[in-house]
Amino acid sequence: MNKKFVNNIGLYLLLLCASFKANTTDYKIGVNNAYSTQLVRQEVQILFNSIYAPLGITPELHFLPSRRGLFLANNNKLDAESGRVLNVAKEYENLLVVPEPLIQHDIMHFCKNRQHCMKAKNVRYALINGFEGGKQYCENNKLICLSDQSPSFLAIAFANGAVDSLIGSKVTASLLLCQSGVTKVYFRTAPDLEIVSFHLVNKKHGDKLEELAQSIKELKQSGLVQKFVSATSKLPANCNVAFVDLG
Repeated sequence: MNKKFVNNIGLYLLLLCASFKANTTDYKIGVNNAYSTQLVRQEVQILFNSIYAPLGITPELHFLPSRRGLFLANNNKLDAESGRVLNVAKEYENLLVVPEPLIQHDIMHFCKNRQHCMKAKNVRYALINGFEGGKQYCENNKLICLSDQSPSFLAIAFANGAVDSLIGSKVTASLLLCQSGVTKVYFRTAPDLEIVSFHLVNKKHGDKLEELAQSIKELKQSGLVQKFVSATSKLPANCNVAFVDLG
């Protein structure tokens, strides 16, 4: 058999194996389980598949309680954390911030009575589970805020008037409120509570920061990130809640 032909076949097989290995890398990303509904988790998978495609990685997503995901990523049980604000990220010494911002979230006050959709000392607030930036907001403004409760508990508390206002992003709050039994909800954007999230990776993946930053930048320019935000902000088809924007 021709020696050159044999060498070419060997090179082809080597490249094929390398390509197969690159695209089946065991790479796990923690995602806040507030995004675990079937429709939303599909969009999250599409987003992170696109972010990691230039690196030849198809990540495996693990939907977990907020702090558990961070803990596991920090302790090298997961490779990355989907997205966090910088103040939260700095608490974990083994996590590195991908320097390109991932998503800007508009945070809103949701309420049954319009007068409660604002920042006030006499309003009883609840935070969407996993909203770590909200805890700091409540602390800084000396607000009464219920946190770290399950979506079902918050839905009941909101419906029964145990809390006056729910604070969170539109996607996470609307999914919860659609299950609350309430038929009309007012909401107002909180101008002093804009959240910008960054993708975090365990420090062992420090060599990926530049490439991931470039990938996120290009996806934002292409409109894919905005498409993700729009897709995950849609109300479930069976939602019977009328949401009224107070501006």
